[in-house]
Amino acid sequence: MLKRLSVVAWLLGLASMQAQSAGVPRFADGDKLYGWLTSKNPIEVSMADGYILGVSDEITFWHSEVSNDKHTKGLCLNVPAGVTGTQMHDTVKNFLEQNPAIRQLNASAQVHLALQFAWPCKK
Repeated sequence: MLKRLSVVAWLLGLASMQAQSAGVPRFADGDKLYGWLTSKNPIEVSMADGYILGVSDEITFWHSEVSNDKHTKGLCLNVPAGVTGTQMHDTVKNFLEQNPAIRQLNASAQVHLALQFAWPCKK
């Protein structure tokens, strides 16, 4: 129950950020990312994988390098050693499949959410 409430709170925050950034161009939304993840075109699948790994690296960087910054407190992953790009691909794809109602939102936020649920930060 607590995990579900956390998801709802996070999604409300995400929707609020989306509303505040209306009109600001973004690279991809969840629908575009899901299209790449499910594409038969290997170039599009590679674009999706690069996007996911880039978001993961960015979160890891901000958490490790700027962890005292109040703007980065929610940026944290605890990805175990040995996790592959394929596992991240599958995790994000499954998350997007299970949450089609929010795919219109920013793809990077959805990647972050999918990875954080799979590998939450240590408290």
